[in-house]
Amino acid sequence: MHTPAQFLTGEGCPAHGEPISRWQRDVRAQAHPPASHHLMQRLPALRRPVGQRHHTVLDKGAGSPGKRWVVRYREPGGRSARQRKKAFDRKKDAVDFATKVENDKRENTYIGPNAGKVSLRRYTEDCLNGVLLSGGTWESYERILRLHVLPHLGRKTIAQVTAADVEELYARWAKGGAKPNTIDERSLPSLEEIKAIAHAIGPRLEPAVWLMACGGLRIGESLGVFPEDFQDGLLRLRRQVVRYLDEDGLCVARYAPLKHRKEGEWRDVPVPEFFTAFADRVPILNQQGGMTYPGLVHASWDRAIKRLGIPDYTPHVLRHKWATVTLTNGVSIHQVSRWLGHRSIKITVDRYGHLTQDGRERCRQVVAATFEGYLPEELSVGLAA
Repeated sequence: MHTPAQFLTGEGCPAHGEPISRWQRDVRAQAHPPASHHLMQRLPALRRPVGQRHHTVLDKGAGSPGKRWVVRYREPGGRSARQRKKAFDRKKDAVDFATKVENDKRENTYIGPNAGKVSLRRYTEDCLNGVLLSGGTWESYERILRLHVLPHLGRKTIAQVTAADVEELYARWAKGGAKPNTIDERSLPSLEEIKAIAHAIGPRLEPAVWLMACGGLRIGESLGVFPEDFQDGLLRLRRQVVRYLDEDGLCVARYAPLKHRKEGEWRDVPVPEFFTAFADRVPILNQQGGMTYPGLVHASWDRAIKRLGIPDYTPHVLRHKWATVTLTNGVSIHQVSRWLGHRSIKITVDRYGHLTQDGRERCRQVVAATFEGYLPEELSVGLAA
């Protein structure tokens, strides 16, 4: 019988040619790894799979020409994507770079070495022309870039744009009167004004006003409602109307998936029971019986508020009005966020968080009621008082 020390050092081991068990071979291999193991220790390969993508950090060894640590990685696109490498003096810098590359690829924010040399102006032009957007969204993005971003950063390359540049741009906007993207309930229309607008805009478009005001719908969503979408106190939103520019540059309305939703997905919104009265007045069509796109509603809205002589509201304020009414009356901000169709609860909190009811007094009441009768006498006296 051999002790573990004797077995691992070879003392008292079977003579050459004498059979040994598989267990003995495995243990001995772990104690005395082959030469290839030591080679890999000197040339470590650190692989971090991310789906089909990975990177490798190689150590060329001390004294080798050039920088010691080399990162080999692929650009986005799988096995057929271009392979690149970058060298570093320190292992930490190499690992940090490799990790950043994989994180950027995972989050679709990767910018290749050559892409970083492209100007921001050229990059934004390529992006706008390479994605499918509704006409209104495309025009909005183009206007913001042309008027507010590119005059200040357009000549810089992607690699040259820093966080400090963005902060400076924010500061410039704030100095020019831009305000945080929060909603001031004092700037929203009153209930009397909403009623007046709904009447002035005419019976054909009136349902859109109330769908936005009482359901928090976007303007395109209000135009995509059909009778079968009303279901037992819920409005099941399945589509929105968007405007596209056809090959001739003409505006064309079409149905599209909801914002932040894929084809076939929907969003349920609770609505009052009396909303079923609108079932025979949807979908909202134009005077020729065709689809109405948001721009036509905007035009009718603008004419209505001009005749009424009220502030220059936009139709989107009705969505803000719905959020304000629900939140100031105690509806959960998480539920409101879901019904609004926001991509993230952070968007809802940033815009409407200041409107939520203060829960501190409610918290004090709940804790006091729960522990009453179990507290020390001096605390119970204070509670009774």
